[in-house]
Amino acid sequence: MGAVAGKNAIVSIDSVDYSAFSREAKLARTDDELDTSAFGATGHTYIAGLTNGQFTVSGHFDDAGTNTPSELVPALSGAVTILWQPEGAGTGKTQRSFSGLRTGYDEEAASDGLVEWAATFRVTGAITDTDQA
Repeated sequence: MGAVAGKNAIVSIDSVDYSAFSREAKLARTDDELDTSAFGATGHTYIAGLTNGQFTVSGHFDDAGTNTPSELVPALSGAVTILWQPEGAGTGKTQRSFSGLRTGYDEEAASDGLVEWAATFRVTGAITDTDQA
């Protein structure tokens, strides 16, 4: 498989498509490592623990329409369903779905740039990796 441009990525949060307002998205995954070393060991030993994840999405502020990040993301509370399609939509393309808790929302403006927003979600539970049908 060759390189894939990110321009077709899709981000959906609680069935609302944020792609038209998003410029960057990132799913970061980590795994706990549990130290099983005991007295007398000369080096650490580990076993795998629980998985962790954080999803961030950001883009340009838009107050001209409905269902824009500026009006919906700050109102989200509790677990939401996130669908992340980094390659865009299409049969056989990758998609990831998971529940997330919004842990942050920021807006910023610069005199020489757009007003931008960013939302951060802590993954709760497992991430489901599938190919689109």
